[in-house]
Amino acid sequence: MTEYPFKGDIKLKINTPGSVRFPLYLRVPGWSDPVDFNFRGRTITGIAGETVRLEEKWEDGDQITFRLPMEINLKKDIITPCRFSGTALLFFKDR
Repeated sequence: MTEYPFKGDIKLKINTPGSVRFPLYLRVPGWSDPVDFNFRGRTITGIAGETVRLEEKWEDGDQITFRLPMEINLKKDIITPCRFSGTALLFFKDR
């Protein structure tokens, strides 16, 4: 249940007919600030470019929530005089 990439709040819901153990891999985008993954009263923090592994015996209805930053940053460096970094969705206006 998400409106990403238009909004940064994301909720994943496990749908399974019974208890099942499996790992869930969630990648933090390289442009992101650290992301807190919340589930079952716990929080695991992932850093930019990292994949977080959540290994659980999941139950039907379990939820994982997290927020991706939606800010867009303008960066300058020697190689690239102007580049944007941030959320996966950028809008540009034609003249």
